[in-house]
Amino acid sequence: MAMIRVSCPHCSFSREVLDSQLPDQPVKAHCPKCKKSFDFFKGAVPPAASFEIEHTSA
Repeated sequence: MAMIRVSCPHCSFSREVLDSQLPDQPVKAHCPKCKKSFDFFKGAVPPAASFEIEHTSA
């Protein structure tokens, strides 16, 4: 199973999650470090200067 690294656009905190755990529809994510929120969803192509989704192998 592929792991996805989701990074907060505000503080750069990141966490790896299984790609199957990412929602298909846009949702608000809340960063556990800085407590700010940001939008993301599975398959999203982030705009420049936004959050990153990096595919990594397990």
